[in-house]
Amino acid sequence: MAYDYDSFKEDILSMTDINLDFYKEKQMKRRINTRMERYGFHSYQAYAHALAADDRQLKSFVDYITINVT
Repeated sequence: MAYDYDSFKEDILSMTDINLDFYKEKQMKRRINTRMERYGFHSYQAYAHALAADDRQLKSFVDYITINVT
């Protein structure tokens, strides 16, 4: 099975307990793809591995994708 966006979502769920299914897919993909491009990742799998290996990068990702309501 190819590693795709659904695989990435599963990895994010296991790393952060954040279920990306609760977000609009089109918007979330756009945000994640923009961030991947900014940091030079060309696949969801490569980006997931980087997030798993670097706690600071993972925290930065979580801060970026989640919306804080005050």
